[in-house]
Amino acid sequence: MNARTASLALLLGLLPACGPMHRADHETALTAEFALGSPLEVFTENGDVSVIVDPAIGALAVEAVAHGSGDSATEAKSRAEAIRIDVAVRDGRTVIRPVYPNDERRSGEGCSFKVRVAASSDIFVDSSNGELELVGSTGSARLETSNGAVHVRGHRGPLDVESSNGGLVLEDVEGEVIAETSNGSIALHAHGDLSQPVRLSSSNGDLTIHVAVPPAGMLRAETSNGTISVTGMEFSFTGDYESRARDVDFRRPGPRHVASTSNGSIRVQVGPR
Repeated sequence: MNARTASLALLLGLLPACGPMHRADHETALTAEFALGSPLEVFTENGDVSVIVDPAIGALAVEAVAHGSGDSATEAKSRAEAIRIDVAVRDGRTVIRPVYPNDERRSGEGCSFKVRVAASSDIFVDSSNGELELVGSTGSARLETSNGAVHVRGHRGPLDVESSNGGLVLEDVEGEVIAETSNGSIALHAHGDLSQPVRLSSSNGDLTIHVAVPPAGMLRAETSNGTISVTGMEFSFTGDYESRARDVDFRRPGPRHVASTSNGSIRVQVGPR
């Protein structure tokens, strides 16, 4: 049977077609020693990651859900159970990652993590496809996902967040902030008065900056299709209104901030939430 005949037979239902891949999950939990103040890194694919700093934990606790795939339910279950969770110290950094059977990850496979750690210094999280959460951390933090929302609460220190497709919510954060998403809104609820630089960028989404007290510095606000507004404080507007690029002077010495979106509004809100 040549390729043309086989294709015709497949269309007519004379040959069995490849069925959908089966999926299965496998849960596991482990604890490990963790040097207080050492950097923590989490790498995964196709999985959500939550990192929570909890002084009561005393060490490092990891809950993982491995996602396996196969041509049958039995094979998918076997693959999920065979995915190993690796927690290792490399060059003074604690690194958490999934290890796939024969070091080969199949399409659709991945791993989700919920990590609790007693304290933090630097944190790096990278997921190719999943939502990210970071709670109660200090030090420098960088979060990257190719497709998913990001939620940060109670962070103190420099923060760098990037998603290719998802909204970003940064609550009760203090320090320099860089936040970028290709398609989604960004909401920054600052703990202080923006005494450190803030840079927010979205290709398609609204940008909101909320502070409880009047912020310091000047904001460069740019939008191709949306409004720019400031509520709850005195300020000065300068810039080109027609191009929707404005400088917002908060009338207090401080850094220069940037908020840029191709399609969305930019709002600065001062006062209680």
